[in-house]
Amino acid sequence: MSSYAGHAADCFPSITQKLTAYNINMHIGAYSRVYNDYGSITRDREERNLNSKNFPEFFADETVDADGADKNGGLDPKTTLLCTTKYERQCAAHIAKVLSKSLTAEGVTGKKVADYLHAYLGYSEQFADMYVMRDVTNRVK
Repeated sequence: MSSYAGHAADCFPSITQKLTAYNINMHIGAYSRVYNDYGSITRDREERNLNSKNFPEFFADETVDADGADKNGGLDPKTTLLCTTKYERQCAAHIAKVLSKSLTAEGVTGKKVADYLHAYLGYSEQFADMYVMRDVTNRVK
């Protein structure tokens, strides 16, 4: 997200708005990455690529075997990834509401930036939703 909109005017004039916009981007980046991994678990395994499911931060060794299969009746890898993305999406949506309210209070320009922010968030969510449906990344040949 850029800090400037046309004519070199700062889109996020306050430090709080700048930090809030930065945090939205961090959450969108996190859920986009994990949704991508969600959709590509099979392809990543076949191509020997790293995936979120390969990291112990997501899955403790004692609950998931080498193939990612659950051994203790807990959540399977895909469900765990979806829970993670749900949390990140909720954080991004909440922060976007806070920033949007702050921007809208500044008048027409702020309202316009808030509208762009909602479009950005919507496009990010739509792209992430595609990975739930199927892996959209090309396979390595």
